[in-house]
This record gives sequence, structure tokens and C-alpha cells, in this order.
Amino acid sequence: MLKDFVDLRAGDTVIQNGANSSVGKAVIQICRIRGFRSINIVRKRDDMSPLLCELKSLGADEIITEDELLKEYRGKIKNVRLALNCVGGRSALLLASTLGFRGCMVTYGGMSKQPLQIPTGPLIFKDIRLVGYWMSRWYEDEKNIEERKRMYADLASWIKSGEFRPPPVERRSIEQFADAIETAAVIFNKKQLFIF
Repeated sequence: MLKDFVDLRAGDTVIQNGANSSVGKAVIQICRIRGFRSINIVRKRDDMSPLLCELKSLGADEIITEDELLKEYRGKIKNVRLALNCVGGRSALLLASTLGFRGCMVTYGGMSKQPLQIPTGPLIFKDIRLVGYWMSRWYEDEKNIEERKRMYADLASWIKSGEFRPPPVERRSIEQFADAIETAAVIFNKKQLFIF
């Protein structure tokens, strides 16, 4: 998503909601590695400190809540080149309002189960683009085979060098399938990995 929609250059800004998701954490790290500035929107919680520490350790430049974006940062964050939206609803509205001229918002999820809200002004006067992204479709498209190989090579290289931390996993045998499903339904910060 960081390469397919906007030709980002070092120093460009990417904003995303759902920054504490696995995708969000990967985006933070790739932005750091590629020299992009990341602004990361998270939901407010009682104790923000552990989350802030974790995302900062991955390379997040800014971490703010939706309320902070609305109240304290409104109008201060602008000329963003790329917005990544996995939430929808009001959160998408806030992201789209930060886009600069011909900026692009990529929607790859809808966790709020609310329709996108898009500001009319930026759509007309800034010529912003709104696109959808579905990883399965991207993966099936034969024109992306070489790009996929490069992506996996980059990720493997970054993981090997320690530049990129993959999400934590719990290794399971196939016989532990039921336990893995049960765990995955309640523990969201650790992936279940089957060993065959």
C-alpha cells in the first residue's frame, strides 16, 4: 500500500488510523526504514503509556487519538501524501481532511462498520483520490508477481537485519487447531502460527 498509490519520497508524510493493528505496526516500521514520516491515529484508552512506548519503539513519529486530531491538531496536519484507512466513519473524514493536493486515501478495512465520511472541500479543491485495497485481489493479479517477490525479499532482509519486527506468534501443531481458534478470538496481539 505504501508503493502502489502514491510515489512517496523520503520526508513525505503518511497518516493512518488503526495504528496499533498488525498492519499499522508494519506501516510504522516500513515508513521508518524508507524515511517517510508517520502520523499514527489510535483509539483513546485508559493507560496510553504502554501503547505509546511500543509504537515509538517501532519508529512512529507522531501518535495521537482521534479526539486529539479533531481538537488539537485540526488544520495543523496538512499536505499529507497518503492516508491509510482501516476504520471508516468519522475517522476516515479526519484522515481525508489532512490530505494535500492530489493526496490519496486508501481504504483497506472498515472496523467501525460505518460508511466513509468524506469532506467535500478537499475532494473538489484538492483533487484528493479515494481508493479501495484488497490484499487478496492484489495477490492474485499476475502483474504484481515481481513486486510481490521484491516485497518478500525486502521484508526478509529487514527481519534478518533486525530493522523490522514481525508480529509475535504462538506456534501450534495442527492438532491444536481448536485451541488456536479459541485463543485468536480473545488475544489480538499474538498471531497463531501452525507448524506442519
